[in-house]
Amino acid sequence: MAFRGVLTAITRPSGCGKSILLYCLSGLERPAGGVAQVLGRELGKLNEQRLALFRRAHVGFVFQAYNLVPSMTVRDNVLLPLSLAGRKVDKATFAAVMDRFRLSGHEQDAVGSLSGGEQQRVALIRTLIADPDVVLADEPTGALDRNTGWMVFSELLAFAHRPGKCVVMVTHDPDLARRCDVVYTMADGRLVVSQSEQVPVR
Repeated sequence: MAFRGVLTAITRPSGCGKSILLYCLSGLERPAGGVAQVLGRELGKLNEQRLALFRRAHVGFVFQAYNLVPSMTVRDNVLLPLSLAGRKVDKATFAAVMDRFRLSGHEQDAVGSLSGGEQQRVALIRTLIADPDVVLADEPTGALDRNTGWMVFSELLAFAHRPGKCVVMVTHDPDLARRCDVVYTMADGRLVVSQSEQVPVR
């Protein structure tokens, strides 16, 4: 349903299973039927330890609830997953991504003191700075104003179009969906292609 070098959108009203689909694609949930295959790996055949290692190495998830630690600073929230994986990000890279997401100056602020829109951007930075092969984003612009939402969308689109990358995004915004390379709608538990551009696989 998704390919490298492509930004894929999944749309439809709440409650039809879009978020559960993302959870299945990440291995956080196991499908009741069918096969979830990501980067050539059938996730249902991996045990919990291997699934965790696979996610850490290849998959970034932008949760609708952000899943940040309110008492920790923005910087520490962003860098925590990398630290757990034994990875580092240089100061210039961190500063650049903070600037692109309009959060410069908030590095030492406690996440709990930020607005919902600012927290959503912190969650996005945390995912993208880890440079995963696949990004699964659940309503990544839901708490953002129009201008900031388009800025975030542009970042996701640019990331998806990098060689070897892939982004799957759940959204209720029809304007954003129309700008994606491929759009699926969900109906009766099935995905139906409603838009598909001829995008070269990168």
